[in-house]
Order: sequence, then structure tokens, then C-alpha cells
Amino acid sequence: MSIKDVVLLAMMLLSLSTEAAVANESRLIRLPSEYEATDERALGLNNMGTAGIDSYAAIRINPALLILNRSYNFGAAYHWPIADARQYYQLGLVDGTTSKLVAGASYTGFADNYKTGNLYLATDSPIVKRASLGVAYPLRSLAIGLSAHYIEANQDTGLTTTVVEKGLTLGFGVLGYITNRLRFGLSVENVNNENVKTYAPRVFRGGLNWLALGDQAEVFLDWRQRQRVSAVEGELPTIALTQGMEQSHGFQDQESMGFVGGRLKFYDVLQLSLSYGHAIDESERRSLASGLSIVNQGFAFTYSVARPYLESTDIHSSLGLTLVLKI
Repeated sequence: MSIKDVVLLAMMLLSLSTEAAVANESRLIRLPSEYEATDERALGLNNMGTAGIDSYAAIRINPALLILNRSYNFGAAYHWPIADARQYYQLGLVDGTTSKLVAGASYTGFADNYKTGNLYLATDSPIVKRASLGVAYPLRSLAIGLSAHYIEANQDTGLTTTVVEKGLTLGFGVLGYITNRLRFGLSVENVNNENVKTYAPRVFRGGLNWLALGDQAEVFLDWRQRQRVSAVEGELPTIALTQGMEQSHGFQDQESMGFVGGRLKFYDVLQLSLSYGHAIDESERRSLASGLSIVNQGFAFTYSVARPYLESTDIHSSLGLTLVLKI
């Protein structure tokens, strides 16, 4: 199989299960894909990589991973999320040159205003902005990381006006080496989220990252457990349509998923990402993602596409550029 065939196969995988998706789509209420998207390169890996993601997505996925950056990186991405959702952009910055401590910042913003009156039934994210800071510090065979996340979101009352809610949450992460080519990562995001859990659910992550074929290939194995957002997750008949009602979806209050994925570099300039996720709870959620990057020592230009829910035909795509400066 040629390299062209591999790339085409990865992209075609995202069109699988279309008939089943159409049959189930009317019953499925999904988490807005913006909640999980961390940047364009991570999107091509299903937003996994707790032990190996090397972009500003690390601030959210595992802040300890910032230690993998020993340069000055600036990234920008534009996202076309799932149907009926506003497009948005992300900016990220990582400074790994100034000191032993590596620091990063990221920002998510929207160009359009949130549409009100779609209470509980919209696939659009209610977020106004997300701003995150992260730092990582190396120890002997470990790195530790800390992150802080500021959130502004529209509380949709179902009327023509919205109330903006604000909150600040924290995250922690650890990166360790089992061997020179095998790493593990553990993290928690939005640990203190009681006031904003509808917009920033708590997420626990764990994962392994194996470097293979020199540095030409990577294999990822991840686990993720996320608080469910009761306002928007579940099957349509069980969603409460007014704010005062209790909501019972027949699901546990945590979503647990396992992921397997990898990245493979061709000709030192092309990098292909592919990832599959499957629920390990009663929801039976499945997800698939792929990305293609043009990379060299000075930049990475990436296009990624994901099916966050294979039960749905909706696709989330993103295009981004990261500049790497050696200062």
C-alpha cells in the first residue's frame, strides 16, 4: 500500500457508518464539539495524547506535557464544528526557552454571537471565551504541570437575552518516563468546577505514548473520564425542556472512553494522524479522527477532521498553523 493510499484510507474512515448515523441522529443529543477540541493537531487524534501531545493543546490535556517544548511556539487555528454551531478560532503560545520552567497560554473566541432560545437542543457551544494558562517544571524522571482556565459562557434562559456566567478552574498533570521511548501521563482538568460545570466539565485522563521507528512514528493509548453535561447529553425523549425539571438520561453521570491512535511521518515533511475512540460505559459512543500536517523545523500546517460521534453524520474540521522559533 502506497503513502497516498494510507492517507486516502484515513480520510475515508470518517465516512463510515453513515447509514447507521442517519438512523440514530434524530435521537441523539450531543455535547458541543468545542468542549473537547483543544487545537487543530490534537483534533486529528480525537483530542487525546495525555502522554505525548506536543502543542499548546497540552495546557488542557496535560499541562506537564509543555515540558516537551524547548522552543518558542505560536499557533493559530480556525474551527468548523458540528452542524448548527458557530465557527470559532484558537490562539496558543508556548515559551520553552526563557527558563527551566515552560509556560503556555491559549485562547478560544467566537466571531458570532450566541443564538438564544435553543434551550437544551442546540449543538452550538454557549461559550463566549476560554482563556488558559499552563506551566510545567521538570524533575528527575518526571514533569509536573499546573493550569488555570477562565471561562465566560452564555446561560441560555430560552428567552431573547442571555446571562453571562464566569468562572475559574484549575488543572494538574504529571508526565513520567518508563523507558526512553515509553512515557505515561496523568491529568485532571477543571478540578474545582462546581460553579461552571455546565461549561467546563471535570475531566480525568491517563495515557501511554510510545515512540517507534526512531522518531518517525508514535502510538497513543488513552483513557478519559468526563462529567456529563446533563443539559445537553442523552437521548431526546429524556432531556428536560425546562430548567426546573430533573433530568434522567439513563446514563451514569460520567462518560468513560478509551482511545487508540498514532502519528506517522513520511519523507520528513508529512505527518498523518489517526485515532479511534470507544465508550467503556453504557453509552456506546464511538469517535474517529484524522489529520494531515506539513511539518519541518520551523512550522507545522495542519488540517484535521473528526467525527466526534459516529452515531451522527456531523463532522468537525479545523485548519491551523504553528510557528516554531528557536530563540
